Amino acid sequence: MPFTLYRYMLWELLRLMAIATVVLIQVMSIAASIKPLSEGIFDGPTYIRFVFYMMPSMLEFALPFAGAFAATLLYCRMTNDNEILACTAS
Repeated sequence: MPFTLYRYMLWELLRLMAIATVVLIQVMSIAASIKPLSEGIFDGPTYIRFVFYMMPSMLEFALPFAGAFAATLLYCRMTNDNEILACTAS
């Protein structure tokens, strides 16, 4: 029984973390490129290439926040759906 529950929670946590990581990386990469873009350093294709080059370096900042956000959403959703209470009862 616990293995099934742990596997379910891990799957939900990884799914939410992947979604949050992708969104945070995109937002942070675009935010990091606003200053050079406003100074006129980039044109269209160079800007897009710069954003893609910034994504791996933003991963180290985004992963801890995405993990915390995913864990919060997972336990909040499990509490709202009374899954925590069902696990306690079983």
